[in-house]
Parts: sequence; C-alpha cells; structure tokens
Amino acid sequence: MYPNQQYPGQGGGSNAPYPQQPPQNAGGAQRPQQPPIGNPSPYNIGTGLTGGHQPNISGPHGSNQGGYGSSGNPYGQSSGNPYAQGSNPQGGNPYAQSGYGMSGGGSGPGGYPPSGTQSYGNNPYAQNPSTTGAGYPPSQSGGYPPQSGGYPPQSGGYPPQSGGYPPQSGGYPPQSGGYPSQSGGYQPRPGGYPSPSGGYPPQSGGYPPQSGGYPGQQPPHPSQGGFPGSQPSGSFGGPAMGPQSGGIMPNDQRAQQLNQVIQRYEISSQIAARLHILGNCEIVVLCDDSGSMNTPLQGSNQTRWDELKSIVNIVVDIAAIMDSNGVDVYFLNRDPVLNVTNPQNMRHVFNSPPKGLTPLVPALRKILAAKRSLTFEKKLLILIATDGAPTNEQGKTDIGTLEAVLRNERTPQTYITFLACTDDLDSVNYLSNWDKSMPNLDVIDDYRSERAEIQRTRGANFPFSFGDYIVKSLLGSLDPWRQTFIFILTAVSVLAVSGVIIGLVLGLRRPSRNAEEEVCGAGHETYTINGSSILGKYSRAAVAADNGECSTVGRIILEKNGTTMDAALAAAICNGVMNAQSMGIGGGCVITVYSKKRNKAYSIIGREKAPLAANSTMFIGRENMSVTGGLAIGVPGELRTYKKAYEEFGGGVPWKELFQPTIRLCRKGFRLSESQAQAVKQRADVIRNDSTMRELYVKNPYTNELYGAGDIMKRPKLARTLEIIAEQGADTFYTGELADKVVKEIQDRGGIITKQDLADFDVDFQEALSVDLNSSITAYTTHAPTSGPILTFILNILQGYNVNENDLQRPTTSSLFYHRLIEAFKFAYAKRSELGDPSKINITELIHNLTSKEYANEIRSRINDDKTFGFEYYGGTWLDKIKTGTAHLSVVGLDGDAVALTSTINLFFGSKVLGPETDIFYNDEMDDFSTPNTINSFGVPASPANYIAPGKRPVSSMAPLIIIDKRNQRIQQVLGASGGTRITTAIAQVSMLNLWYNDDIKKAIDSPRLHSQLLPQEVVAESGFDYDILKRLKDRGHNITCGAFGGSTIQGIEWRDEVNQYWANCDIRKGGAPDGIS
Repeated sequence: MYPNQQYPGQGGGSNAPYPQQPPQNAGGAQRPQQPPIGNPSPYNIGTGLTGGHQPNISGPHGSNQGGYGSSGNPYGQSSGNPYAQGSNPQGGNPYAQSGYGMSGGGSGPGGYPPSGTQSYGNNPYAQNPSTTGAGYPPSQSGGYPPQSGGYPPQSGGYPPQSGGYPPQSGGYPPQSGGYPSQSGGYQPRPGGYPSPSGGYPPQSGGYPPQSGGYPGQQPPHPSQGGFPGSQPSGSFGGPAMGPQSGGIMPNDQRAQQLNQVIQRYEISSQIAARLHILGNCEIVVLCDDSGSMNTPLQGSNQTRWDELKSIVNIVVDIAAIMDSNGVDVYFLNRDPVLNVTNPQNMRHVFNSPPKGLTPLVPALRKILAAKRSLTFEKKLLILIATDGAPTNEQGKTDIGTLEAVLRNERTPQTYITFLACTDDLDSVNYLSNWDKSMPNLDVIDDYRSERAEIQRTRGANFPFSFGDYIVKSLLGSLDPWRQTFIFILTAVSVLAVSGVIIGLVLGLRRPSRNAEEEVCGAGHETYTINGSSILGKYSRAAVAADNGECSTVGRIILEKNGTTMDAALAAAICNGVMNAQSMGIGGGCVITVYSKKRNKAYSIIGREKAPLAANSTMFIGRENMSVTGGLAIGVPGELRTYKKAYEEFGGGVPWKELFQPTIRLCRKGFRLSESQAQAVKQRADVIRNDSTMRELYVKNPYTNELYGAGDIMKRPKLARTLEIIAEQGADTFYTGELADKVVKEIQDRGGIITKQDLADFDVDFQEALSVDLNSSITAYTTHAPTSGPILTFILNILQGYNVNENDLQRPTTSSLFYHRLIEAFKFAYAKRSELGDPSKINITELIHNLTSKEYANEIRSRINDDKTFGFEYYGGTWLDKIKTGTAHLSVVGLDGDAVALTSTINLFFGSKVLGPETDIFYNDEMDDFSTPNTINSFGVPASPANYIAPGKRPVSSMAPLIIIDKRNQRIQQVLGASGGTRITTAIAQVSMLNLWYNDDIKKAIDSPRLHSQLLPQEVVAESGFDYDILKRLKDRGHNITCGAFGGSTIQGIEWRDEVNQYWANCDIRKGGAPDGIS
C-alpha cells in the first residue's frame, strides 16, 4: 500500500501515510465496512452469502470480550472480509469452489442456518450441468455443523505500536483456511467433477501475513529471542503469524493452503500430485495487454482479458504456496508487479483495460536479463499469455526476432510456456512448430480447446477443470510427464486422496516414477541453446571474473603496467562489492599463482581461523549460531592474504591503485548485479529485519521494496573503509585504525574475536601442491585445508585411463567416462572427510597418498566399470558437510604469470552481520568446522579432523587450479569455481573435458555437470544432461537425482595453440563476462 491510499474497510484520513488502527469499543475492534469484492471469476461464479454472522461463539472470543468474536475483529469470522469464514459479500467469493453459497437461517442476514439450505451458482464450465435453473442439483439439507470455539485462545491483544500498520498492498490477503468444516458435504453432480468428501477444511485462524514489521520498531536481536521472519506467539493476541515476506511457510500451513487450492479450483488428484515440480522454480507471468485482449470470448460476455485475469489469479494462489516470494507479473505495455502473493494485489492492474501493440520481444528480454543469475540455483518458468503474433516498434509482425531470442538468449534452465488466450488458433499458429523443435518450450491452447481435445479422446464426461488446465500450463515445459497427461487423469475424489497429494507436493513423499522420470527427463531437456555464455579471445592477457565489471577492472590494471597479481587483487576487491553476497574483505581467500620468471607455482592460503576463545563444543545445541550472528565469524584473512600476494608478486602499480576503481564504484554508484540481486531476494526476510542490511538493500522504506538487478546502489561507508586500507595498508585492519572498529562490530553481535586474534593472523605461503598428469603437463593447486589434494587425487585417478576425445561422441563410451568420474568422486570425498588444518593435525601420510601415482593406481583398480557400490566400499568414515557459496576469478597477465583466486564469506551474506560503520559483511566460516556428537542420517559421525580448535582453519572445498606445459612453461589452463562442495567436482569435470577431450573452455564450462560426494548416496545431474548417459548410469546402479542448472560456477582460461590465443569464459550460471588484451 502506498501513502495516501486507504486500506479497504479501515478508517483514517485521506492523507494518512498508513491506514489507521480500527476504532475500539467495548465489544472489541469495530467491524469495518468492506467494499464489494468485485466481479467473480468467469470460471467460479456463485451467489454466495450476503452477510455472514456466526452468533454462537463464546469464551474469550465472544462479541463482548474485546477480542476476536463475531462483532469485534475486523479480520474475524463474521466481518465483511471476503476471506473470513462466515462471509461472502456481494456475489460470493470469486475463488470459491464452483461458487457454493448459503441461504436462510441464522440470527443475522445471510447467517449460518440451524439446518440450512445450500444452493449453487451457475458454473459455465461445469461438466454436464444440471437442467435446474441454478445449473446444479437442487437444495440439500444438513447445513453447517455447530461451531466450537472459533479462533484459538488469544493472549495479549495488540502490542504497542509506534507507527501504525505496515505498508499493505492491495486488500486482505488470503486466510490460510477458508470455510469451516461441513459434515454434510456436497452431493455428486451428474457428469461433473468428483465430489469432495467433507466440504472446506478447517480454518487455522490467525492474522494474514505481514511484511516488514511495524515502521519505527527495531526487530529483536537474536540474543533476545527474536527470530527474523516471524512474529512471536501472542504478539497480536493470537497464534504466531507467518510466513513473513520471503520467509518459509511451515509444511502444515502449506499443506492446509494447498488443500484449499486443490478444492477451490477442483484440481484432480493425479494432476495435483505433480505440483511438487514447482518447488524449485521461479515463476514469472508475461501478460499480453494489447488492445486485442478486449475481444469477447466465443459464447460468453467475458473477454480474453477477463480470462487472463483468472489465469493469473490461480497461478498466484498456487505459486504463493510453493514460494513465499510469490510471482512476478510483467506486461507488454505497463509496469510489472513483483512478488505477488495475493490475487487481490493485481486488481488495480486488471481494472485498467488493455491497449497498445504486442511488443513481446523487449518484454521477454527484460525478464531474461532480470532473472538470468537466478538460474544459478533454480529453474525459471516464464508463462507467456498472448492472443496473437508479436509486433515490432512500428506495429509490424516480427516473429523471427522472437524465435531468435527463444533459441539463443535463454539459459538452459529457462522454461517457456505459451498460453493461447484465444480460440482463434490461426492467430497463434506460428507457435506450433516451436512446440516440437525448441527444448524447454511448450504451447498450450485456450481452455475450451484443451478441454475439447481431452474429452474427444477420453469421452464427453471426462473431468478437466479450469484448475486442471492451469496446472497443466504450469507444468507444460517443465515436465516430460505432460506428454501422457490426458491418459492418466482419473476422476478420483480430491479430498479422499488429498493427504497423499499434499505429501507428494510438499516433498513428504514422492510419487513412484518410471525410468524416464527418474533420470530427470533429460531426454526432453536437451542442452542445445546457443549463446549461453560469452567466450573471450585474447592474444596477450585475459581476465575471467564472475562479474564483468570486475574483469574490466583487472584488464585496466594490466594496461597500467600492473602485474598479473595486481590485476587479480584489483578484480577481487571489485568482486567484493559486485558479488558482496559471496565474498569480501570480511572473509578469506586462497590463491594459486604461477610465476614464469621463477618457473614455480605457489599456494597462498588466507583461510579464516577460529578465534582463540573458540572450542570444539561451542555450537552443540545451538547449531544456528554457527551461521548467523557474531559467534559464526572466523578471523578474516582476506586482506592479509592480499598483502602477502602483493609483496611477492605485485607492485606494478601502487597498492592504493588497486582500490581506486572499487572506491569510485561505491561513491558514484554501480548497478546491482543479477547474482547479488537474486541473493537479496532470497534473503529478503533477513534483510528487512536487520537494521544495517535494511539500510543497504531496502530501496523504499515505506513499501519495503528491495533493490533489484540493474538498480543503482551506492556504498559510501564501504568506500571510506577501502580508502583507509588504500592509504594505510592492509595492517590497519589487523592492528591499526580499523581493528578497533572491526572488533567492536563483531562483539556487538555476540562474537568472540579480539584484537589479539586479528594481530596474530598469519598467511600460509609455500610452493604449490603439484602432480604430473603426464610427461608434458603439471597441475598446481593449493594445500590443505583446501580441497586441492582432493582435486589432484581425482585427476590422478582419471588420467590413468586411456582416453580418446571421440569417446564422448558415443553413449556407451561417454557413459563409461562419467561412471568412472563419479566413482573417482566417491573415493576422493571419502578421503576428504579426513582432511584438516595441517598446522594443527598430522595429515602427512594422507597428503602423500592423495598425490601418489601408486595410490591412484590402487584406487583405479577398485573401480568396477559395470556397477557402483554402497558408501562403505569407498572407505567413508566421517561425515562431510554439504556447503554452498564463494566467488572465483582467473587471470593470465602480460608477464606470462597466472593467478587463480577463490574467495568466500561462506553462505550468502556470511554471518548476516554487516558492520554499521565499516559496511563490511563478516563471514560465517565457523560453520565449516565439524561439531562433535553429530551423526547424519546414514549413521556417519562428524569428522574429528575438522573439529574447532583455537587458531585452526576449517576444511574448504576451494581448489584453484593452474596447469602448465612443462616443455615451454606455457599456461594451459587456469580454473576455479564457487559452489561449496560442488567446487572440486566441477573443476575436475571441466578440466577433463577441456584437457583430455579437447572441448574448448566455453563448451566445457557450459556443459551440464554431474556431482557426487559419496553421502548422500546420489548423483545430482544438472538439468539438460544427456538422457542416454543418465539411463546407462542408472543401469549401473547409480541413484540419479535432478538438480537445477547451477550449483557451481567456473571462471576459466585456456591457451589454444592452433590460434595462439587465450580463450576466457565466465560461467553463465552466475552471469559473469571476461575481458582481456589482444
């Protein structure tokens, strides 16, 4: 809700910035006067109740108790709220199941009758409606059963408020229950939908979700018992509210709401069971609002625009359950509406009639640009609802450009479904061939045509509701099962199987799947989209960072006579701003560097350390404190590592010059990167409830709107911090002016880091870990506690096989390659659980084995080419954590050196502690340690080698890699990755494809990847992985699970002998871009 806009049904002057609290009286809050809800959906028309009153409520919720009785609460059971339990004003609930209404009885107008009569409004899409005037069977007896108790006991009433209601947008959000249980149910309708077996489910009560808290209130600190994203029980005199905006809805609440949606839109059981597929999807609707959408539907007084409104309403209802961030709704000729979780939020948009042309291409490109980084972690589903061909700016039909965008500008994780909002199918005939020839694209005809086709195949009485149509549309491009959609629909009572369906959808229980489905439908999702990432070709130097702005910063430093290390450090400082969710000076980093002048490679480890006051049991019984708050912070090592690297390999430009480009960005402003914007969206609840993060990322404090991709941001406080470091050197962070501020900011949030911890921090610098892969090339990487030893072990195992670059052209040989790759991963991750900080524990023998040809040969001999084994076979002894996060950059400079630098603050935004004065995001690396007495679901205990100890570094998945041709000291490959435990497997896979199978660096990075880390016992296949390969892997016994396209991102550089060029590529999964010097 915006200033000067009044909340429906509440008092307050027209100039009030927020709606005022409802006036109070002896009977509780005065019932507001609700405006009519508007025209009902064309697919759910019913007469409904005209008033609604439930007189028989007693106890603390009675009408004279000042609480939540029938005349007291404006959100209660008997108000004019169209979503309240006992009301359905002015034409009924447009989202009700077939528009069931009530009449007669009761003590108030339209109240609950003692033995009432149910009547049914006319449903234009009912299956064989009855011949009675109402369109449904005649009246039924039974009425509503006695109600017992109303809302649950409330405690506390309204808390003190310092600013009125928080901003609202659009009217009352849906309650999480709906109409109370009915003991009589509905009688079957001849030829119609299956009858529910009990009426509407019980309502769970409580206030509707709020977002952002009351203006002027500071959220409680976690140490005071506060929890971002929820209201404590009793804070509104009632049960805990939830979920908050961006929060996670509890499964039982989601189940209730999903049950409602299934009933409300009469979605059949088999179709509803597939909704779980939407659980890892971002859903965007692109609505055609051109003038032709005013055309009436055949045989109806409704227009195409009315039908589209109904589609969007149902999509929002479903998506809000699967993703609390809601749906983004874009238009061709008007502004988008983002994060829609309630159909009412769209009323003002659809009240404005459609007009204009059909510029599909610019609208689609806008969505693809805004959402590109999102596909790093989840699927992007775009529903395009249109009634005709796209037009260009001159109003001429332009189908060719749209086709080019769909074929060449989508990531493999982007799915498109076209909905034909017309029964004139000739006007959308251009889509028919795309449906067959384009991957991840589906075309759905209008509802009437789809239903007619299904009933032509399955019989005239076969049930196919409008809700079924919407779910079919949502799943169309995502689910290969849709091809058999009409053959497995069954007329089973929805409520009779609703418990099973809810479990399936919410992930409590998965449906049985056939062999094709168990391999992710990869035969359908082929990876054939071109132009998915940028390949840079340079003859002299190259920079590949996971943000294009930072690659350019590195290139500029090289042009100023900077060394390769100078360029890498400047790019990393930039990355700490452009990808602040992943790295920064509040974290730590590791570097592999090759010096051509010295003809040696070095490992520089600035991994964070545990504070001196830390101990191994500090997180037992309070595990969340290892990821959020001051206690989660390890002693940052980033800047000391930069200092050591600069002293050894930098100096081509002055130290302060490394910081100037980023300082300018912070002061003058920079466009928020897509990857950071996506992280902001995912952590919206945390951001809005933390005062410092809120100040940084909330664009409009009145509406709680967050900064989005492409928005201009400034960080003046961080600019000042970087200026101090630029002028005074890195030691100001550890022993100088900044040290006191850093310690205070950490300790103010419950941390235990002291100035002594900062002063004592040291960097591990030594010659790199190396392994000869053959007689001509050597691989270099970082030492433990990074996963460099694990990476070399994997490469050592695989290089012993006789490989042929043509092997990947045939399913039999390519599946064998991937089988061996997975087996090598499993053996390696079994050993990873024994890693630890070599300065604190003795792992000399382990490292010797992992780099030994003899040990690699022994392990290779244990790999069976025909089958896989249980985890015990691979020697897994200890539990290894599943982690995510990090950022990487690779540089080859004019001096012939190479740098692979990987940096992290661990999870998104680290500990979620942002320094109020320094503007530094502090890490949560303490979560990378293992905790004693923890056992996972496989019965595997945590690794003692990685227990917390004072001054110890935790194990890391980072493993920056440089490969050199020994014959001429030519750099062959520079790689590194982000993505937690997937880092090591991603680097190994890309390195193998590029080095052994001669894929260029772009193809090797773009290709869908596999990941396995022994436990859990599964192989995660990225969307788009070759179906035949996955099927053959399954035949060998591998448990294949589907993963989104993403999870790890690689920035890589290779040397191409045939053209004498460095080729650089940045992973599209995160959206970076390379730069360089030709």
